[in-house]
Amino acid sequence: MVDGKLSIDHSSTVVSRTTFDGSLLEANEEDERTRLVNSATYGKRQKSDRWGYEETEKFYEGLTKFGTDFEMLAKWIKTRTRRMIRAKFKREERIDPGRVTEALR
Repeated sequence: MVDGKLSIDHSSTVVSRTTFDGSLLEANEEDERTRLVNSATYGKRQKSDRWGYEETEKFYEGLTKFGTDFEMLAKWIKTRTRRMIRAKFKREERIDPGRVTEALR
């Protein structure tokens, strides 16, 4: 402060790359206590391929046969996991709720 006003020393705001020695950087080391682990750390998620027309028709046929038993649907549609089928159900419920309701009757 100079005379009650803030002043900036411009020589201290610029760091020359050629003279920078890295002393201002701090190193963080991880150990067992500081490393964050959550449920997604060791997950086995598979990337889902797009559902084709035939697969979608088989999905609706399976909904008619098995209802919302996604485990049975996954066994019946061998190329998809329970998680993929559940995601498909939620998506179809959003996109075409009438068809889902009809398949579940």
